[in-house]
Amino acid sequence: EETGFHIIDPKAHGVVNHYENDRLSIVVYLFSTNVFFGSLKRDEELREGKLKWIDIDKIPYHKMWPDDQYWVPKLLAGEKDIEGHFYYNNDSKKLLKGEFRKGGEVCPVEIT
Repeated sequence: EETGFHIIDPKAHGVVNHYENDRLSIVVYLFSTNVFFGSLKRDEELREGKLKWIDIDKIPYHKMWPDDQYWVPKLLAGEKDIEGHFYYNNDSKKLLKGEFRKGGEVCPVEIT
């Protein structure tokens, strides 16, 4: 809806939860597809910023939410059942901690 693309056969990869002051604030459901039609919306139609194609090895993580560097590679590798939990300070600008959960196991993320 935000891109102008209509996707076909989406693949579910999991969910990422954002917390602000230990309270759930955003839930992001992760999907991917290789089949779509449509075209990118014009810049003036976008709320989130300019859209453009980027090579996988040039993803600008430094311009994205801090937790993206931890879960985006998992999604791009085709991992399923991603369950990420990322905790931010009260203005959602500083990532304080993160973890992935799988099968009852908690794997902390080393924040860099």
